[in-house]
Amino acid sequence: MPAAGPAATPVPAPAPPVIVVIDTDDYPATTAQALASHHPAAGRITVDPTPATTAPAALAQDVLHALGKTRFGTPAGHGTWADSLTPAWTAVRAWITALHISTLTVTRAHRLTEHRVRQLLHLREHTGIHLTLLWHTRPSRTLRELLANIDHHPTHTLTTPAGTTPAPANPRPPRKALPWLDPPRPQPGLAGPRARRGPCDGAETHPHPARPGIPASDGHSELADRLHTLAHPLHAAALTTTLLTGAAPARLALIRGIDVHPHGTHVKVHDPHTHRHCRVHALPTWAHTLITAAHHHHHDTGHLPTSPLHPLITARDAATLTEHADAIHIRLPH
Repeated sequence: MPAAGPAATPVPAPAPPVIVVIDTDDYPATTAQALASHHPAAGRITVDPTPATTAPAALAQDVLHALGKTRFGTPAGHGTWADSLTPAWTAVRAWITALHISTLTVTRAHRLTEHRVRQLLHLREHTGIHLTLLWHTRPSRTLRELLANIDHHPTHTLTTPAGTTPAPANPRPPRKALPWLDPPRPQPGLAGPRARRGPCDGAETHPHPARPGIPASDGHSELADRLHTLAHPLHAAALTTTLLTGAAPARLALIRGIDVHPHGTHVKVHDPHTHRHCRVHALPTWAHTLITAAHHHHHDTGHLPTSPLHPLITARDAATLTEHADAIHIRLPH
């Protein structure tokens, strides 16, 4: 059995120094420059924290929004997991790693509580991200104490990549009615037989069926965009897997950590009876990040590689899967 465990998750390099941009005059141009540098596809995100909120996970939710993850669960608001501190930040770390985000800039950081600044420093430590804080007052004693044993660099100038363009005026556009999408035709996958008395191996031990990325002309670009708005990595991966493989909830519940390729290129769906006819499915390029985020989340939460990836997927008749599909207006396979 391959060593597709925690070692498969990349270990972050030592984080670069924390940059503290001291802008005591609160120049609008400095904030505008930070917002203009926001470009997730290039590995850069800018977070403008929600003001006047005491919700424990509010800052984590702000980071998820900056990553484009706007669907948290219930249509009326955030799901229970996103309102809880540890699950919310675990999701943040998984997406930052999977999306190869290298730079995080936080505007108006001087308004954050000590606890929330610590959350950012913890995120930096665990992901190796380049953290920049825009501090629009004189550095406080609390900030100095927080950074006392951390490599940091105070400056009065914000350095951003050349050629950035102003960010949209409203980074969180109101939700609009979405037309319903039918699921794509599931691919059959490649049979992965096993020895009669041998264990059922993970996805990396079988030949991988080649499959090119689904062209946007087939209408799957919209499908990909909607799936990428789901905030929880496991929810996004479960829905992606069932849409692309046609796997029913009972089969999704059998998928283990070793059954998803660390790079998200393949997933193994099990025969629920004898494991003699499990199938390995190649996934389109746009799905790789969704599956990779689930891989990182699984190991970050301390689960064994052979433990189920979606242990609660069949709870309440797979209601979570249905709720997320309904939230982004995608019909599940019959």
